[in-house]
Formats: sequence, C-alpha cells, structure tokens
Amino acid sequence: MPSSIDQRRYARVPIHKKLAELSQEFGASVTWPNLEESPIRDLSYKGFAVTRPGLFQPRENEVLELAINLGLVVSFRAQVRVVWTNFEAIGLEVLELPPEGHQAMGLFLEQKLKGRQLKPVERFHFDSKQTFRYWYQGDGIHVFVWMDSGGNIQTIRIERDDRTTSFERGSTLDPNQPGVRAEILLLSELSSGQLPVAEFLATLKMES
Repeated sequence: MPSSIDQRRYARVPIHKKLAELSQEFGASVTWPNLEESPIRDLSYKGFAVTRPGLFQPRENEVLELAINLGLVVSFRAQVRVVWTNFEAIGLEVLELPPEGHQAMGLFLEQKLKGRQLKPVERFHFDSKQTFRYWYQGDGIHVFVWMDSGGNIQTIRIERDDRTTSFERGSTLDPNQPGVRAEILLLSELSSGQLPVAEFLATLKMES
C-alpha cells in the first residue's frame, strides 16, 4: 500500500452519529453472519469499533468475514478478528482486505482526515467583494460556504488544485461523477461544528 496510507494506519476517524441518522449514505456499518447490522462508531485503516449486535454474539479472538458498508463508498467483504468486547461495543481488527476494500478504505479515511484538518479563515482575510459567509482551508483545499439570511447553507464550493466542485441546496447528485464521493466525505467532517453542514448534506439527493 502507498506510504501515505501506512502513515495514517492508526488514525481513528469517528462516524458522526447525527449525520449518520439523517441518511445511511453518510454513515458506516458492518453486517454480521446472521445479517444483523451494527453501526461503525469509529475506524482506522487497521480496524474499527462497532455497536454490539443484539443477537449475534462474537467471541474474543474469533475470526469472521463481514460485509463492510462505508455509505457512499463501495461496499466490500473483509476478514476481521474480534479484539475486545463490552456491553455496548466490539473492537475489530482488519486481517485481510480485497483490492476494492483497500481502495474504499483509502478513499474514506483520506477524505475524512483531510476534512478534519480544515480550519476557518478569519474574516479580515476576505476580499470585500466576496459574498460567501465562511471560508475553510487546509492541505491545499479551500471550502467556501454561502448562507441565506436565516442561517441556512445554500451553496458550498470546494476548490482543489485539480478540480472545483459545487453543491447547491436540495440538488440531485450523481455519486459516480468525479470528486462527488470524496467531497461529501470531506464535508461530513465539518458537521461536528456549529455550521449546519449536516442539515445541508441531508438535503442533497443521490441518483440511484
């Protein structure tokens, strides 16, 4: 695997519960052998913690093959080992990933971690002619946010060196368009702050 993935192997990325509850496209889960689903609470390239299932009873050190669903990212199956259990959650170590699993985990973690690095730019840096309300930047990425008088996000534009992507409130998106999945993952990491990003993302519709 690329060295950049190795460097972030143990970086834990929490799944924002509020955003996941708004739409399964913004959450992540595992499917157990009995077809029960458990939300993923946090994950890294090495493993993840999930909510304990109601019926299936995994044992410590047990090796299982589970279906992994990372929302907008392609689903895949992976071999995992049960590392620890308690009354609320279970810790799983990833033992083996298929090629599509490597790709999916890499995209998911890379964009989530980049989103966590975004910092707000102070307003005194804004050009007086600009109409956006907020500006975030980090790792060569710029995010601009336009809001109405009621405090609702109307437009978000993400600018990178190689592309610019814009999302309009209530718009329908093609998840197969270049950059769409990556930018949604990036923006989901802004949903934990005071900016109503989660509410905005929930208005977006994905083509099936």
